[in-house]
Amino acid sequence: MTMRLFQVVLLLSAFASSCPGATLTTIMTTNAVDTTGMWWPSPVSTFLPTDARAYVYFTVDDAAVGDSATIAYYSPDGSPVRTGFWRSITSAGNYFFYSSFDIAGTESAKILGKYTVKVNWNGALVGTTNFWIQQPGLSMDQKVFDFEVLASLYAKRYAHSEWKKTLFLYDLFDLSPWLERIRATRADLDYMEILVQYVAALNDAHSTYRIPSTFSADLGFRVDTYFDDGRQNYVVLIDSINRSMLPASDYPFETGDRLLSIDGVKVEDWIGQFGKYMSAPSKHTGLRMAASYLPVRRQSALPTASLVGASATVEIERQSKTVESYTIPWATGGVPLTRIGPVPTPKSKAVNGAGIETDELPSYMQTMMRFRAETHENPVEVLNYGSLTPVWGRPADFNQRLGARASDYFYSGTTTSGGFTIGILRIADFVPSSASAAIKQLETEIAFFQDNTDGLVVDVMRNPGGDPCYGEDVLKRLIPDNWVAMGRRLRPVWQDVSSLQSDLFLSLILGADQSTIDLLQSRYDDLRRAYENGDFLTGSISVCAAGLDRVPAAVVYKKPVLLLTDEFSFSAAESFAAQFQDNQRGKLYGWRTAGAGGSVVSQVLGFYSESGTASVTVTEQCRKEPVSTPDYPSTINVENVGVRPDIWADYMRADTFSQNGKPFVDGFLDAITTEIKRTR
Repeated sequence: MTMRLFQVVLLLSAFASSCPGATLTTIMTTNAVDTTGMWWPSPVSTFLPTDARAYVYFTVDDAAVGDSATIAYYSPDGSPVRTGFWRSITSAGNYFFYSSFDIAGTESAKILGKYTVKVNWNGALVGTTNFWIQQPGLSMDQKVFDFEVLASLYAKRYAHSEWKKTLFLYDLFDLSPWLERIRATRADLDYMEILVQYVAALNDAHSTYRIPSTFSADLGFRVDTYFDDGRQNYVVLIDSINRSMLPASDYPFETGDRLLSIDGVKVEDWIGQFGKYMSAPSKHTGLRMAASYLPVRRQSALPTASLVGASATVEIERQSKTVESYTIPWATGGVPLTRIGPVPTPKSKAVNGAGIETDELPSYMQTMMRFRAETHENPVEVLNYGSLTPVWGRPADFNQRLGARASDYFYSGTTTSGGFTIGILRIADFVPSSASAAIKQLETEIAFFQDNTDGLVVDVMRNPGGDPCYGEDVLKRLIPDNWVAMGRRLRPVWQDVSSLQSDLFLSLILGADQSTIDLLQSRYDDLRRAYENGDFLTGSISVCAAGLDRVPAAVVYKKPVLLLTDEFSFSAAESFAAQFQDNQRGKLYGWRTAGAGGSVVSQVLGFYSESGTASVTVTEQCRKEPVSTPDYPSTINVENVGVRPDIWADYMRADTFSQNGKPFVDGFLDAITTEIKRTR
């Protein structure tokens, strides 16, 4: 007859079989057992190394005379560690059995992980169950529960799941391999690593899981990867040194020197280890992000960062080709997280994932702001990332206008090339503290450039993104003809449908302008229609206005423009570049953008755990027309593909770095000069 195997609360049973004459009704592990069979023990699946013993409890109905049971325990590596048996049944009926497994003071207290228990009846396997011996923290069932809560957020809101299946054959919703790994964890740090890696496997810069730790460790210098021609090989060079931490008298190495190893491990191997934690949309972006963790470790993104020693042995090849070794103390700060909890009170709170200013906006625009959060939030230790000052050194005759004062929203100035006056405008990010003040300052610069330059170079390299609608406002000052904005496909969820309906009603009551009312009405209609139709995504729609058509501003630059990009141009910076290119405003110069094509919503998660933060991409940026590249299928998606330059030029070369970017600067000045001549 068929054996029945129940799952009760924390019960983790995995096998049922048939045997004649009896029915196995329950199998479970517990930390106490009643030998009289008069009460039901509480199931427990996780034990500490200090616990005295684990008990296995199982019940059998309809046992026959002569039936017998045996039990076997297997360690995490699969080897048998204990067996037991019971005498044959002497009278038919229902029976319960228990067996104990000693933990404290035994070798098993040192061998952490998943133990398997197998029960045989009359020599045939009739049931298995598991229990875990692990360090203090979450129980195994709590880990599984919180992981499934994390997965459910992506099931509900993640916009790129089908695209990731196409590109990487990664099914976000196939939890089996991840649950298997979770059930093999021995401590909370192991578990947290899996949460970070589960989201990082999406290769999506916006989608991350960050643990609630403030701990960081710093060696006092920064590095980046620099490539050969064609980017087939790379070296890791030191590109900045904190001399207050590393005085030259004790640490005479310099910027431009090559980092070879840390603690005897080659930097290439470290980068390979860190790569699985990097939510990187493209190969070289991920490589450089991983390299940035070599001299600075943040536990929020790298769960094992707290395990660094007091110092590191660093091997450096000087530019003279001599190899030197230094012992550098780790400068640590913050509080390391070593275990999670548990926390008895469930909690969940949504937070703004963009850092976009929302206090200046009316309350009825808060829902729409969820779809405008196109910022790469995670700190990246890359030179001048998000900085007003460009990474390349300015030309010798550069006349700076903006970028020296705290009130400046841009870096700007003029230089000369080929007999022409060239304007330069750097946009460090698309999250100004005041969008209206930034646009006012921009219009002053545009008016000056229109009257005093022959061409303009706009720099969005190492730009972490921000608000794409602010980006559109900037483009209205750079594109002199009517143009088409970028659309987004939105993941429809009932929360947004309901919120937009309320926002629309409120906008009518409070007398919003007609363009805002039209935007809210259109997006409400779009999301409700998609939700009711069961569509995974909406069509391509605007998050800034009712439609996609745009007209230039009153103050607009009408002369040739060149746009600089690289693989750390993220999100809103990518939509900016795509719209510039799609509307044929000018050429892109530099390297492909990151490939972070969407907006992000962040949510604090964890019913049992100490509330890590999950960021999830809820929209897809959509190009005007499909784009074909050698490494991806033809698509309108910016995600992973990025925006490709018209003129490829690699700033990340050792010879360029050693010359403070001069070959790169000479190249883009030649390119804008060529464009000026072409239009005359």
